[in-house]
Amino acid sequence: MVSTSRNRIVIGCAAVATSLLVQAVPASAHITINTYGTTFTAGATNVVYFRVPHGCPDPDLVAQGFNARTNRVEVDIPATATGVKPEMKPGWSVDVLRAPVTNAVTRVIWTTTTNELPDWTFADFGLRATLNGAAGDVLEFPTTQYCDNHNDGTALTTPVSEAWTGVNVPKLTLVGTASKISNAADLADLKNRVVTLESKAAAAITSIAALLSTDTSLDTRLTSLESSLGSLSSEHILSVPLRAYDSRDAAGKINAGETRTVSLSSGKDGVSATAVALPAGATAAIVTLTVTETGAKAGYLKMYGASTPLPATSSINWSTGNQDIAVSTIVAVDSSGQVKVTASGSTHFVVDVIGYLD
Repeated sequence: MVSTSRNRIVIGCAAVATSLLVQAVPASAHITINTYGTTFTAGATNVVYFRVPHGCPDPDLVAQGFNARTNRVEVDIPATATGVKPEMKPGWSVDVLRAPVTNAVTRVIWTTTTNELPDWTFADFGLRATLNGAAGDVLEFPTTQYCDNHNDGTALTTPVSEAWTGVNVPKLTLVGTASKISNAADLADLKNRVVTLESKAAAAITSIAALLSTDTSLDTRLTSLESSLGSLSSEHILSVPLRAYDSRDAAGKINAGETRTVSLSSGKDGVSATAVALPAGATAAIVTLTVTETGAKAGYLKMYGASTPLPATSSINWSTGNQDIAVSTIVAVDSSGQVKVTASGSTHFVVDVIGYLD
């Protein structure tokens, strides 16, 4: 643990330093790894978020059950996690400790003096790393949070820390590529946004309709509004995802600077039966875009409508060779259900259609 210039009370998950006259009881929730609906693939680059749900037990206010503000978070990195890059958080500084010979990151440290985390809030601290190992391996990340001030911002008599180790250590289990859940949270968020928009639109129509009883001149405006809402895109999720394109079965790897036109109008299900993926009138496809057997250098793919200009942003990125990465996204299609894919590096890629907008 990094030393400080002041003595610090270290609170474990079950007991505190015996020098205290009154024991501070830790809060029941502890720092955990937040999955955001995804899983962690063995041998691939993953993003891991550590959720701090509360402050440290406040030894000065133990009788009131108050917790202190968190101003420092340290995460120990297991040897099998390599290429670690921590997330920058506004108002916080970030530093790392490295092994003397290999220069591998062994600890990530976030610190703040101006943006402490009050007990009544939570925050996620993220890092990106290649999680080496095999499916089923469990990786542990011992984590410690430090608190210097009461929840009201005044200084503690003695700063306190809380270590999450043992049975409460933040940990994750690796899965194989076939078990990877790719951005499930993104797809869930997409569905929630569509439902919310539909709910708001329905509420607007109901509210305006109620006004007709007192102002019949609104009838024309209501008819116009209903016509506009009727033209909004609707989301349709396929009962079975369909594989519309796989470069391993087609033209081989796409290379740097190359652009391919890909049809998403049909695809194959799990038993290789071909079915319609995008019916006539579809304006966009909801897809999972996967890169596999990536080239040795970092690169990206841009996927966009076949009749639209090349966008400035990428659809998926990789950082090194032989990676398997997937992302769920929405892409516009032309009247024939086609998209274009432009590459900055060499890779195989796969497009699975999940649904569509019309």
